[in-house]
Amino acid sequence: MEAAGVALADAATLVGDSGLGVALSELVREVWSTNVARFAPEEHGDTSKSLGWQCYENLRVIASRRFLGDEAVPAEERWDIPGLWVGTPKNVLTMRLSGISLVFKKAPHVQGREPLWARFPEWETESYIRQDLARKNAVVLGGTAPRNSQQGELPFGPEDQVTPGRVRDFMVVWGGDLNTGETSGWLTVPVAWPELHFAGVTQLWADADGSSTADARRDEQEVNEAIAAQGDLEPIVRLKARPRDSQGEA
Repeated sequence: MEAAGVALADAATLVGDSGLGVALSELVREVWSTNVARFAPEEHGDTSKSLGWQCYENLRVIASRRFLGDEAVPAEERWDIPGLWVGTPKNVLTMRLSGISLVFKKAPHVQGREPLWARFPEWETESYIRQDLARKNAVVLGGTAPRNSQQGELPFGPEDQVTPGRVRDFMVVWGGDLNTGETSGWLTVPVAWPELHFAGVTQLWADADGSSTADARRDEQEVNEAIAAQGDLEPIVRLKARPRDSQGEA
């Protein structure tokens, strides 16, 4: 755990000092507030799942455009961050910066912008990209861990092809408040260890808390009730894994 903490602190400093942290917070805030504003379960059949996917697609496309300096992007919004690479291998938004790699995940809808780290979905129910990242970090940080006091150790096969060393693969987890449009983001070290999803987390940004009116709170409740009525409210633990050839990930 100490090794994870050291690597996480160094990576967070790198992300902050490079300007990437600010760029990510601005992008996530923009995408989330835009999609929340047009989120209409009753009128358009939107669900928490469609909201998450829309945000992911927007983040993937806009981040790529700002990195590449697309002509559709105003000059002041383009990213000029030394050492940064942004790409979408296997349709997954991926960033690399001075030896570290970042992928992204939105916190479960029901957790808002304050993730419950101990209640995250199991990695086995996530995309293979996230599964592989968590497994790789587990090996890097020591290879195995006991399942519980009655069982042996968690095995890793030869396909992992990593050895204990320094963590270089991280996940940016972000969450948003459906009512206020405020967001928060964390840099994390996912691990495939029993009863532990993350070996370390540190906050990258948190929007200032805003006051909500009674009417606004009621509106949010109505929206959540509409989602729940559709049966699409994102559960704490998903029961079905995504196929390997899925297009992107939320």
